[in-house]
Amino acid sequence: MGIAAGGAALGAAAAAATPVAALTATAGGLAGAFLPSSLMGAGEVQIKMQNLVDDSDYEDPATAITGGLIIGAGHCCCCHTCSQTFR
Repeated sequence: MGIAAGGAALGAAAAAATPVAALTATAGGLAGAFLPSSLMGAGEVQIKMQNLVDDSDYEDPATAITGGLIIGAGHCCCCHTCSQTFR
């Protein structure tokens, strides 16, 4: 979760330098929070699937990516909720 918050802050700060800062800062913050979390989430899901079937060669990329997308979305929602609550 810390990586999502850090990525959101970095993405928002980097995007704030553009002429339409309000729009790009929001998009940069969401992308910065979503991408690292979803990529790491996909890896976590893949490792969990390998452990569940007890086969280190097991691969199911579609399920791993779908799980990563869900994890990334969850982190984005949580970061947004926390930032709104603790202003």
